Amino acid sequence: IHLTLPTTYIRDANFLVQTDHGDQFQTVTYIAEPDTAPPKPYTWYWALCLSGAMQNNLPQHHQDHLASFDHMPDPDPQRPGKLEAEMLLKKSGFDHLLTAESV
Repeated sequence: IHLTLPTTYIRDANFLVQTDHGDQFQTVTYIAEPDTAPPKPYTWYWALCLSGAMQNNLPQHHQDHLASFDHMPDPDPQRPGKLEAEMLLKKSGFDHLLTAESV
């Protein structure tokens, strides 16, 4: 599979994040130029994001938003990141997110 990736990123070493409670944190982030047709995330990556939102009790509307994202199987069944993610999802009880029936 060939995916075109964004070529331009802006690194912001002073990105300010504010919580709903008003706490502020300085972070480092990378911001890519908008893509009109972004690639779908691999299922294992989507499951990691969604399980993290669920495990940390993020607001339900945020969980629902993440759950709504279309995702696709990883074409490399032996990708180290995929194997590690699947192991972590299984260990934490979220491996059901890896099956098509779960979404």
